[in-house]
Formats: sequence, C-alpha cells, structure tokens
Amino acid sequence: MAAGFSLDDSRTAPQNVDTIQAPVIAQETLPAGTYTVPRGYKVSGAISTSRPVVIAGEITGGSLTANSVVVCRGGFLGAPSAVNSIVVEGEVGAPLSAREGIDVRPGGVVRGPVETPALRVAAGGVIASAQVAVGS
Repeated sequence: MAAGFSLDDSRTAPQNVDTIQAPVIAQETLPAGTYTVPRGYKVSGAISTSRPVVIAGEITGGSLTANSVVVCRGGFLGAPSAVNSIVVEGEVGAPLSAREGIDVRPGGVVRGPVETPALRVAAGGVIASAQVAVGS
C-alpha cells in the first residue's frame, strides 16, 4: 500500500508496535489480536484491519476500515471510517459508516455525517451532525 498500512500485514504495519498494541484497558478484557492506540499517541494515515480496534489516543487523516471499533473516553477518531460496528465513549469527528450499528454511550460525541442501519444513543451521548442516515 502506498499510503497507510494494514494492521493485518506485519510487513506494512508500523515497526514500533507500542504505538498500536500498548495496553489501554486490561488486556484480559480485550479479544485476542485487538489493536490499541494508547492515550497520548496519534496515528495518521489510512488504516485497514479485520481485527478489533480500541482508540484511547487519536487517529486522524487518511481513513479507517475495521471490524469493530471502540473510541474510549478521551479518545478521538478524526478519519473517515467504514466499520462493522462502533462504540463511542470519546469523540468521532469525521464521516462514519457502520454496517451493523453505532452505539453512542454517555459522554460520547459524534460530529460528522453518519450512515448505519442501527443507531443507539444513550442519555448523555451526542449526535452533532446534520446528516444522519439510519436504516437498511
């Protein structure tokens, strides 16, 4: 891949694995193979993976294509994203397309166009977008 990297291909993934795999939450609660972006780290560029992604730091620029994503409280996703499902406890500030659903938890904020068949917004969660497409 010319720009970005695939987290499933160790030949093109970043060599400093701490920027992707450092613990964010207790490792025993994460599925095997989960990629994490720890607090204080910023990742920029196109990212593609079939594995779960946990964002406690920041992903900006490029794009994110992933299976399941969790944006932790204090985490920021600022890249256009196409995912199966996403849980937002932090902030998403870019277009978001989720094939299965979006779950915005208390304190979670989604800014930017949203497209998904299922949108759940808990009390204290915010969808701050004029473009929300929910349905099949």
